[in-house]
Amino acid sequence: MLVMLDKATSHITVPVPNKRNARNETALHLVCKLSLNVPPSAQDRRLACAHLILQWKGGFSAVSGNIEQADLKALDMHGNIVLHLSAGSGLDRVVELLVSHGAPLFLENSERLTPCDVAMRANFHDITLFLESRMVFAITMKQCTKLMKNKELNRFIHYYTRFKTHENSCLLEEPLLTSARRKMELLAASLPATRSPVDNHGLSDCAWTI
Repeated sequence: MLVMLDKATSHITVPVPNKRNARNETALHLVCKLSLNVPPSAQDRRLACAHLILQWKGGFSAVSGNIEQADLKALDMHGNIVLHLSAGSGLDRVVELLVSHGAPLFLENSERLTPCDVAMRANFHDITLFLESRMVFAITMKQCTKLMKNKELNRFIHYYTRFKTHENSCLLEEPLLTSARRKMELLAASLPATRSPVDNHGLSDCAWTI
């Protein structure tokens, strides 16, 4: 649990990580922002702070019906969640930690960028590949059959093909690759006969397999 000592009263108080500053940032937003050209130890400290915040548990929330925890969906004034900021700062281990705690992968900021897009724009290629792969594998087999709306289908195919063509995609473990292949085969089978994935999305047959 996070604790702090109030020097004025000598009482131990429990801070609330979900409180916001003037820029609508939570404590975790600030932890996930890092300037360039900082020593590796700075990343270690950020990771340790993120671990502490994610371990925090508050009281029962009547709104959500759950015990209050750090809000991974909280938006700053630019529409960024903490995963946007950590991906754009090159905090690879923090990114992995946030994803393991269920940070949203598909949320877009005010520039309509997902955390994966932010990492790509900042040239953090390892983070980009990690997020692309998790975006593909985050969609369950049942959800594949529901991706018939153009926006959802196009987005899934966009990230799949970008991940598929990444030079390091072959380094991922085989179970993940098999899972992605099965999902794309199911998606291909779900498309109406009048809508070929090649005609509608510019994909060759090899895009459906890994």
